[in-house]
Amino acid sequence: MRITCKTRDFLGIDRLSEFQHSVKKRSSKDIEDLIASINKLGFTFPFYVWKNDGVNVTIDGHGRLAALKYMRDSLGETIPPLPVVFIDADDVNQAKEKLLQCNARYGLFIQSNLKDWLAGVDFDAAKIKIPEVNLNNMAKEIPEVKIRFANEPEACSKSGVVYHLLDASVMCGDATDIEVFNELLKKEKIDLCLTSPPYNQKTAKAPRYGAADNFYLDETIDDKSETDQIETCLKVLENMSYFVNGRHTVVWNVSYTKADRNSYGKIIFSPRNPFQVMDTIVWDKGMGMAMPQSFYRRCEMVFVMSVSERSYLCNIISNKETNYWNISPMGAQQDIHKACFPINLANRAIKLFSDMGNVVIDPFCGAGTSLISAQLLGRKSYGIEISPKYVDLIRRRFSTWALDMEYSPRQIGDGYLEADKWEDRAHG
Repeated sequence: MRITCKTRDFLGIDRLSEFQHSVKKRSSKDIEDLIASINKLGFTFPFYVWKNDGVNVTIDGHGRLAALKYMRDSLGETIPPLPVVFIDADDVNQAKEKLLQCNARYGLFIQSNLKDWLAGVDFDAAKIKIPEVNLNNMAKEIPEVKIRFANEPEACSKSGVVYHLLDASVMCGDATDIEVFNELLKKEKIDLCLTSPPYNQKTAKAPRYGAADNFYLDETIDDKSETDQIETCLKVLENMSYFVNGRHTVVWNVSYTKADRNSYGKIIFSPRNPFQVMDTIVWDKGMGMAMPQSFYRRCEMVFVMSVSERSYLCNIISNKETNYWNISPMGAQQDIHKACFPINLANRAIKLFSDMGNVVIDPFCGAGTSLISAQLLGRKSYGIEISPKYVDLIRRRFSTWALDMEYSPRQIGDGYLEADKWEDRAHG
């Protein structure tokens, strides 16, 4: 057994005396969990001990003491001298008061804040007891949930309707229409826009879903003229500018294709774009595709924008955070949507460019990755998606993830859409 804390004083296990006796009840499962924690992290915290007439009375650490005795007596482990900190008490009554003080808690954990603080920490939620929070919703990584349509069902979602999923809302509508923003947001203001507009791949209608030559559903042919592509994106940027908060950021992922090499520059640097470029990110996907008369493309650009320097919302506090992000999209793609950005990209952007409780919007919501990420990280989110079938995908995918996180359909909201019949989950 490892000792992973430092103190001046140490005592053998048999020199420690119990004090609280039957005041606190512990099950055999509690002892097993304590043993698992000691095995994983070592003996991390010293015992608090009151020396009373030569007897070393344990004020804090009774559960660990019971676990250590079980490890020795039943598992045959050798227990080394244990770290202790001696405390003063005038008498038994004051010692009891100090025991209560050790076990007292002033204040409660805030679930959403704790969730953000613990993001990326690998721990076993089943072995940690904090009554007021559901740690299971924090310990699990977000799965890359895939939904595959075996047939060709009619869309359940309807144009013009807003669907609610926990702290997320998604509307089936056209983000070039400012009334869609009005209906969805009401009087809410945007702190972060995280989006990736369609690539304008010039894909033809595929005979069935998931065909290799089609990135999208058959009704969503990504085949605009350059003029229409530029106008669509600029109109969405203009619409968003009416709803941004005083401090805000737009994170805009772009890609260029053999059919459309120039439009992203004409969008980002257009005089009509209300947002200025604050920074750029190179997203290295670790994989790519060949283009004629071009480099093998494994990177995409992400533009970080705000109305002005003063309005820029950014949480970068260390120069160790670089603008080169190596994040694989493997496992993120859906059978009916081949251009989803990975959850880790959304997580990183949301943490860097928004705060807890902020509002995130994705006006080209696609498969809904940004909504799932925002939910996990304690943000409120909104999505706009023009295709009813993709709104179905968003609702099914969010619902599947939320069920995995142990939310009930009733908790999820009126946007809940059962995925059982069509689903193919992949945890990546």
